[in-house]
Amino acid sequence: MMHETGESYTSIVAVKPPNNDAGATPVSAEAGEPRGVPAWNLQRDAKIRAQIRATLHTRLLRVRQKAETDKQVQFTTLWHHVYEPDRLAETFFRLRKDGAVGVDRVDWQTYAANLEANIRALSARLKRGAYHAKPVRRAYILKMDGTRRPLGITTLEDKLVQRTTAEVLSAIYETDFLDCSYGFRPGRGPHDALDRVTVSLRGEHGSPATFDYLGFTHSCCTTSTGHFCVLRTTRRKKVQAKIQEIALELRHRISDSVPLVGTWLRQVLQGHYQYYGVPYNMDALRAFRDEVVRRWKRVLSRRSQLGYVTWERMNRLVKRWIPKPKLTHPFPNQRLIV
Repeated sequence: MMHETGESYTSIVAVKPPNNDAGATPVSAEAGEPRGVPAWNLQRDAKIRAQIRATLHTRLLRVRQKAETDKQVQFTTLWHHVYEPDRLAETFFRLRKDGAVGVDRVDWQTYAANLEANIRALSARLKRGAYHAKPVRRAYILKMDGTRRPLGITTLEDKLVQRTTAEVLSAIYETDFLDCSYGFRPGRGPHDALDRVTVSLRGEHGSPATFDYLGFTHSCCTTSTGHFCVLRTTRRKKVQAKIQEIALELRHRISDSVPLVGTWLRQVLQGHYQYYGVPYNMDALRAFRDEVVRRWKRVLSRRSQLGYVTWERMNRLVKRWIPKPKLTHPFPNQRLIV
């Protein structure tokens, strides 16, 4: 059995909790003010933050090395890594600044305005076991068939604690995963799995049947020079579903201004290119863009009886708002070391 030291790595001292503080954010003014705590703020020197990140990484690296070398070890004192103020602060800076708010309606900017006090109070509550997760806010997004899909939105502090805890636990459990595992692992994404599949196919003999995987249709062929090639094109059902979703949203936005809709469409297309912009998929990206343009033109022409939009005007709108397709991912053998 392994007992890690629970020593404090920052110059934080105990705080006096407010009489009526139930974990609300921002911290109430009644909370005690500890001394010697470094200020976590948006203007903090980049070099200092880099040094802190390196120190935090080194501490978890020791945990990971122990987990790798001794599979029978039991970790019994990891909690101090979670409530460590520096780690909570660094996790906070990795949260999305435009993320949806939870039931307490506290967003990233509001929390950052009093970051030092908030981090100190959160760390103290976690350390003494007084932290309690808040209820999850229910929200709904519209699906292409007109129904609504429920979403659960946690508060910012809950996201902060969850991600910090996951980071600490990953130092242990990452050692148990195979190298071919990619799902929900830090530093890995779906395109890493796609590249691995593509490279593996190149090493196989024969031509496997066409198959769908992670939104792409994979098929084997040869180039004009006779070299073996794996084509990855956007899956047809994915394209059709996305086009229907965009068409439905365009109808809901029929009364919105052109700049408002144009800005939204630009974001949609940029997100589409970001995922599907792989080599040999440019034709599918262009077809997707052309169909989005046609759907937008159709909706604009229906805004009034005299509102028909000519292609001359539409081309001006396209040039202003609709980005051209682009490749956002390299060839698989360039990303993987095989």
